[in-house]
Amino acid sequence: MNQSESLALARNEELRPNSLNLVITSEPVEGPNWHSFLGEPLMLLENNWTTFEEYAGGMKKKYRQRLRKAMALGETLEKRWLNTEDYKECAVLLEHTLMDKVVVLPEDLEELLQRFREMFGDAFRIQGFYRGGELMAFISTISDGSILRAMHYGAREDAPHHTYSFAMFSVIERGITQGYRTINLGRTATEIKSTYGAVPSSNYFSFYTRNVFFKSILRVAALRYTPKKFELRSPFK
Repeated sequence: MNQSESLALARNEELRPNSLNLVITSEPVEGPNWHSFLGEPLMLLENNWTTFEEYAGGMKKKYRQRLRKAMALGETLEKRWLNTEDYKECAVLLEHTLMDKVVVLPEDLEELLQRFREMFGDAFRIQGFYRGGELMAFISTISDGSILRAMHYGAREDAPHHTYSFAMFSVIERGITQGYRTINLGRTATEIKSTYGAVPSSNYFSFYTRNVFFKSILRVAALRYTPKKFELRSPFK
């Protein structure tokens, strides 16, 4: 959502003035009662290839070796598309993965995944990675027109090294082979995702409120908040 769309929401009173409303915007929103904070960027990979091999072949030697090492997990990890009855097990892995990375977790992560399925239908898919019949990790995606979006990732503590990269490369491979224009790898792990060739796209957490208490909290937050710093890599020749 861009700035004009966000302001239109306020004018149409679709936002609740006395509550704390959050809108994700591509640029800071300038206007009364708005406070915008620069978030971690979305990492986008524009698809300029027809095959995954062509993508890998365009990488510098160091990054190509890393890709091959990660993809070698395909020899020991079995890929499966998961059904709703598998979401409970996914929720356990998701909680384990996120517990030390976010301030607040939803109370019921299985319900969270179920709601994504209800909202997006068959466009929401979860791919699991098994070893010896046990679910070691999973990654979910949403097919959004010409964009393939990576969403949730969860893994066991004893998942093999490079499982995260294996999951991300699996999304990239699917995005390339199925002809998506853009592969959105999501936020977080900015530097790692840049090694896959993704580039940052700025986004802001824009809050709207007329409530005096919430406005005072946001003003204090604006004085103390510092966006995360990251170093981008360039994996292609």
